[in-house]
Amino acid sequence: MIDEIKKVLLNLVPSTPDYVFDHLQGSMTLRNFSAGEYLCWPESACANDDSAQHYHYIKKGLLRCYYQRPDGKEFNTRFVHEGQLFANVLASAEGECAELYVQALEPVTAVQLMSVADLRKQSETDIYFARFIMRCMRSAYIDRENRQYMLQSASAVERYSYIRGAFPQQLLARIPQYHLASYLGLNSITFSRAKKAFLTQQNSQPVASNFAFASI
Repeated sequence: MIDEIKKVLLNLVPSTPDYVFDHLQGSMTLRNFSAGEYLCWPESACANDDSAQHYHYIKKGLLRCYYQRPDGKEFNTRFVHEGQLFANVLASAEGECAELYVQALEPVTAVQLMSVADLRKQSETDIYFARFIMRCMRSAYIDRENRQYMLQSASAVERYSYIRGAFPQQLLARIPQYHLASYLGLNSITFSRAKKAFLTQQNSQPVASNFAFASI
């Protein structure tokens, strides 16, 4: 299991020394979540819930991250799958309560790693921990900016083109279409029409994408 995580971290921060992995291995805990179960929610950060306060490596399964309006409407912001790292960094910073929900869409097996607070403390004196935080933040920033640009400037068909470029096809097949529609800021009818139009265009000529993609 540590070898899988080591591969991901070395991709983020090449030449990371073994003592970093030893530190991570000492804090690892295997956790399982049922489909529909929440890893964290707004109140969990304030209650110091472990899932809300730690980095996780997703070994198996699929998560969605979303915000909820007072009227109950949900807006998906990210999907996390096998081989990726996840942390509710905003909720853990300074003990603040972020309004983020993280829910398992499938049964999830996750490796709970060090806490965000511990990582931040280590980064104050160790360049490799500091680089890890910087790379994660950079990746999250690029993804957020791409999505914001897409939501503000792209047509419905271009938005569908965006997820075809951002997500592996096997992953798209696992995410319910209404969740994809929410992620793209579309209702289900518009999403269905955009998908149909994209596939029609794709059969005649490729649909260009103007987005760069990053993933941790």
